[in-house]
Amino acid sequence: MGGYQYSDHAGMRDRWSMSGARLWAEAEAQRETDYKTGHPNKLGAELALLSDVASEIAAHVPLGTTVVELGPGTLRAFRKKTEPLLRALNSPRCYIVDTSVAFLHDVQVSANARGMHVSPIEADFFLGQTLEVTGGVPMLACSFGDLISNLIAPISDSLPKEQLSSTLHNFAEAIDQGWLLITFDSSTDAEDIIAYYSKHPLFQLNILDRMAVELPVTGDFDPEAFTYATEWRTGSNQLAHIAVLNKDMDFALDNQAFALRAGQRFHVKNSFKFDPAFFETCCGLAKLKVLHHWSRGSSFCYLLAKTP
Repeated sequence: MGGYQYSDHAGMRDRWSMSGARLWAEAEAQRETDYKTGHPNKLGAELALLSDVASEIAAHVPLGTTVVELGPGTLRAFRKKTEPLLRALNSPRCYIVDTSVAFLHDVQVSANARGMHVSPIEADFFLGQTLEVTGGVPMLACSFGDLISNLIAPISDSLPKEQLSSTLHNFAEAIDQGWLLITFDSSTDAEDIIAYYSKHPLFQLNILDRMAVELPVTGDFDPEAFTYATEWRTGSNQLAHIAVLNKDMDFALDNQAFALRAGQRFHVKNSFKFDPAFFETCCGLAKLKVLHHWSRGSSFCYLLAKTP
């Protein structure tokens, strides 16, 4: 359900919005504040890394190349990560691809107000759709914020080779030809990783509040009856995000009856951490050529080229 967590919605809890878009923006703002006040985290490392990338990317990608941003998620992320890249490449146009209509509108209005030509595209790039705007012209597709780590995979100790190579292929399919720029986190410090994500449990669970508002649910469906938990698998470097039910619930969804019991655990999404060598292996399986990579601490950024 990871892709649905980031959207704006009307779900409420104790008179406060549970919109995924709002909660994610708050979480990202807090992480940046933590970084600026001397508390290192992977967001801060990525921002520092992308500063280096922006200053060097023109040596590998022609000036004037159109940028396609895959799911930046927040205005803050677009301004801090994408805009420096657009300026470095002197890109005349940027396409923003996301499933959140509200975010697409906000980022277009904000960027265009500052003289940047940004066009929104509502699409799910995890599905491997080629965007109609590409027209055979080489473009640079970007995926930041460790987005590539949200692979759809069961909880397992096996490395997600098939899932990662397939997702890389799908990301690359957004453009006809050109390059892919991807950041990811390679840390395997389970305690630190769990602490990082556990600071914002409401974001991890907001999809349940959205379900209560948008789905045809009747009976005793209570989004507040779930708590957030994690499960770390060392063999696969997988952090599974879990919703744990704290009471019995009987409800119907579109006239289909469900009986859930206290203690049941529901696997919501994943955050994988990739070893660079494993990542490069999966790039090869996806027919992507590694042109260059940058690193800062446990943060990595790879520039990949689509091959025939």
